[in-house]
Amino acid sequence: MITKTRKQENKKARSFVIARSWRPACRHLPAGRQGPGAVISRDCFGCPRNDARSGFTLPELLVSMGLFLIVVSIVAGAFVQSLRTQRASVELIAVNDNVSLILEQIAREIRTGIGFFSPDISELRFTNAKNQAVVYRLNMERGTIEKSIDGGLNYESMTASNVNVKRFDFVVAGTAFLDKLQPRVTISLSVAGRSKLLEDVNTNLQTTISPRLLDS
Repeated sequence: MITKTRKQENKKARSFVIARSWRPACRHLPAGRQGPGAVISRDCFGCPRNDARSGFTLPELLVSMGLFLIVVSIVAGAFVQSLRTQRASVELIAVNDNVSLILEQIAREIRTGIGFFSPDISELRFTNAKNQAVVYRLNMERGTIEKSIDGGLNYESMTASNVNVKRFDFVVAGTAFLDKLQPRVTISLSVAGRSKLLEDVNTNLQTTISPRLLDS
């Protein structure tokens, strides 16, 4: 009788033994089942666990997703801003290079010219080494620097399409007869880019050129 009772108890105890999971080291204990011979529920690291809290609740998922979205938004914003800054830097370099090249061309022609005259602050007239009546001026409507080699009958734009010239001034000194002063032409200009990234970025340049030929 005692042997039969022990067999029944062992059989009952074995019914509470946890079946192996897909991980050999993991065990699972059905909720609410406890009895003699029951194996304690443990995770794959050997630590006891509470099966009622083995997953994530809805508030925890919402909080984690919210934090993830905030971090992604910050990183994406910084990345987009860096791309805009890089594009603006490249465009600004292109604008400055074009304006510097134009100023160098004008300075070379002035150094070999004679008869400098500025009827308007944004216009310069003189005769170059090829005996051409050269005129440099600012076209306010288009925001471009223009040049004429026929005394102002026909003009040709010198600046690139991405350059917006806001100011182009000439100051001529030392052109009076027998003033014993060498002529000097001071050029000052302000330029900006035409893209939205460079609308509020202005570059101011100024240079003074003196002709090579002495004023007699």
